[in-house]
Amino acid sequence: MDSIWGVTTLEDVSEGVEFVLECAPEKLELKQDLFMELEQWLDRDVIFSSNTSSLSPTRIAEKMEFPERFTASNFWNPAHLLPLVEIMPGENTSPDTVEKVKTLMERIGKKPVVLTRETPGFIGNRLQFALLREAIAIVESGIASREDVDKAVKYGIGRRLGDTGPLETVDLGGVHVFASICEQLFPFLDNRREAPALLTELRDKGHLGYTTGKGLYEWTSEELERIQRYRQETIIEWMKKDRERG
Repeated sequence: MDSIWGVTTLEDVSEGVEFVLECAPEKLELKQDLFMELEQWLDRDVIFSSNTSSLSPTRIAEKMEFPERFTASNFWNPAHLLPLVEIMPGENTSPDTVEKVKTLMERIGKKPVVLTRETPGFIGNRLQFALLREAIAIVESGIASREDVDKAVKYGIGRRLGDTGPLETVDLGGVHVFASICEQLFPFLDNRREAPALLTELRDKGHLGYTTGKGLYEWTSEELERIQRYRQETIIEWMKKDRERG
């Protein structure tokens, strides 16, 4: 904690800075103006990065004089527990900037992944929302209940994906096997391009999840505390395993 202190102006951070990570609200103009002002106070060789999870790094850096020193670095929440950081360069980001950010993330104990080009959703959200789209389609079409869909993930693929990613799983199961399954299954998978009605109808009714006591499930304070505690304990156990494995 002795290494952390707060300031109230950007001028106050103009000395001894090597790396800036911005965590301002997801408003493009706000972020653009912030980095434009930071450039006035900080040295030319300072690396700038944004914790954005949705905005284009190219757009964020549009007002910068030196956009080659800017990249997105998306820390996954809860950031103090999950090791993943997705590094996504903009169109003008230099390879040297990307390498420096990757090295820094590794030095502080994170597990960085580097995108070779800019794309909406980075890697994690593209995968996460592909799963969500299919999960909601299964519920909406009456194939299974929402409880059983969640169980299928928690006690099946969720347990396995902690050690083997989806592409490693293909090799372990056999490329020929997965190719055949793709040919048979892909025509039946959901491919909608709009938000599912199951979510938009809940949103319009004000049922927003645990904050309102109801979303896809009913939430009591006791149930919320239980699931948050279990999730945190599980993540901490994974952190211990990561450290043991190196």
